[in-house]
Amino acid sequence: MQELNLALKYGSIFWKTAVLSEKIGDNGGVAEIVGNMKGLIANPNINLSDRGFRPYESENKILYGLLSINGIGKDVVEIIINNRPYNNLEDFYDKLVDSKLITPLQLFTLAKSGALDTLS
Repeated sequence: MQELNLALKYGSIFWKTAVLSEKIGDNGGVAEIVGNMKGLIANPNINLSDRGFRPYESENKILYGLLSINGIGKDVVEIIINNRPYNNLEDFYDKLVDSKLITPLQLFTLAKSGALDTLS
């Protein structure tokens, strides 16, 4: 009943975002929910994504949370957020990879997830 009240009060995108954020750390739980919400979840975005899922109101979707990307730990997420904004891929590389704040494998994981797609 409480879930229904949240959905009615805040709208389904906000409610679904809360459900997803509650599942962070339970990769099976996140994967199952994301699989059931195809089309409602936007790829992670290195400049816009938060730690957890959040409403992406301009697209009427849910923005994927950085902590839910497998292989990207809490420390890396904090480094990414604290070094924003990234103007392009070279800027991202210079700030994080070249300075050895993240590993090449973590860079690959971010690219594979779609988090770097908006960087030119």
